Amino acid sequence: MENNDQDGMTELYNKIKDYVTTVIELNKLKVINSVVTQVGSLVSIVVFLIVCLFFLVFLSIGISVYLCRVLDSDFAGYFIVALFYLIVALMILIGRNKIIAYPLANKLVKIIFEDKKD
Repeated sequence: MENNDQDGMTELYNKIKDYVTTVIELNKLKVINSVVTQVGSLVSIVVFLIVCLFFLVFLSIGISVYLCRVLDSDFAGYFIVALFYLIVALMILIGRNKIIAYPLANKLVKIIFEDKKD
C-alpha cells in the first residue's frame, strides 16, 4: 500500500515538474515572439524614416536651387529654406511634449499592455 502512495506521489511530482517546464517554455516563446515582432516593426519604421529623410533632403535642395534661380541669387534660396527649418524646429521645441513626448508615451503604454493580454 505504501508503495502505491509513493508511486502516485512520484507521478504527481513528475507531472507538476512537466507542467512547470511547459509553462516556462511557453512564456519564453511568448517573449521571443513579442521581441521579434517589435524589432520587425522598429526596423520597418527606421527604413521608412530613412527614405523620408532622403526625400526631404532632396526636396529641400530642389526648392533651394529653384528659389536661388527665381530670386537671382546664389545663396538666398538656401537661406530661406534654412529659415523655414529653423521655424519648424522652434515650433517642435516649444510644443515637444504635446507633439512628441505624450503621444509616444501613450503608444508605448498601449504596446506594453497589449502584449500583457496575450
